Amino acid sequence: MKEQIVHIGLKKTGSSYLAKNFFPYLKEFAGYTYKPRKITKLLDFHRFYGLDKKKLNFLKTSLKKSKIFVSMNNFTSDNPENWDHEVSKLHEVYGYNTNVIICLRNTKDFYRSIFLQQIGRSRIIDEKNFFLNDNESSVIKRYPYIYSRFINVDRYDYQILIKILKSRFKKVTVIPYSKINDFNIWAKIFKIKDTKRLKILFKKKPENISMCSLGVKILQKREKFLKILNLKSQDYKSSTDPVDHSLMINRSLKKKYKQNYLNIFLKNFFSIFIFFLKTDFIIKFFKNLWVCRFLKKYRIPSDLYLNEKLIKKNDLFIKKHEKRLDSFYKDKNFT
Repeated sequence: MKEQIVHIGLKKTGSSYLAKNFFPYLKEFAGYTYKPRKITKLLDFHRFYGLDKKKLNFLKTSLKKSKIFVSMNNFTSDNPENWDHEVSKLHEVYGYNTNVIICLRNTKDFYRSIFLQQIGRSRIIDEKNFFLNDNESSVIKRYPYIYSRFINVDRYDYQILIKILKSRFKKVTVIPYSKINDFNIWAKIFKIKDTKRLKILFKKKPENISMCSLGVKILQKREKFLKILNLKSQDYKSSTDPVDHSLMINRSLKKKYKQNYLNIFLKNFFSIFIFFLKTDFIIKFFKNLWVCRFLKKYRIPSDLYLNEKLIKKNDLFIKKHEKRLDSFYKDKNFT
């Protein structure tokens, strides 16, 4: 039985870079069809809802018969308590004889990037309300929808995740973020002989455009100002995706200020600020590449509890794999 290959992220570890510069060319280099639409839809549906036996069998046979490669950069959630369930779902589809590729990033850089992703999606939140310890997480654990949208810094252990993967799959290839543009690694994984042409695809280094420190502070202060007016930029019960904030604010104002003429005047007065209060306007400005180059990069506050002991453990684990990748070309059974 031939070995199947699947890439599962983690998110914010260069998946977009690989999806743009390398994965689409796998058909040409190694004969793999990248991310067929039908297969991808079935995989996503099975991950969240589960497929019936007929569709699941179709998905399994399709993956076994054809050389199909799928990258699921958001496969693992931010909640470590879901990891075991998510990996078992992947195992149902691919089976044991699979090489699972996972990219890992230095913990603080990863946390920073995940937090900025929330801000970029118009979910404006303070760091202390996003990075939680075990006690804080247990308080909101009874609300699964909310619980899955925070980082438990006492549980985010890379080694546990890899251990779960290794218990269900024959091979787990760990690639540190610093090595994702090393074409030799990918050549060996996919058994690509034409490394000269492959090298051209990886000439461009990964570039992550993120919001600057000033942009985050402005958005957080804007959110506090909205709370004073008993308004909010996002309806947390409906979606994690960006919404039309001006429309949301208008709806809130309509509820707060009804038919009274004074209230109508107040509503119109506040509507002047709606354009300037729009989250996406500020986000687009501060995520602009040229703006970010001249402003200070965002850093997580140093006084915030992030579990430094676990961070060191995770980072040592990544360094260990960086050293192993240096001898990657000599070791035929590298995992």
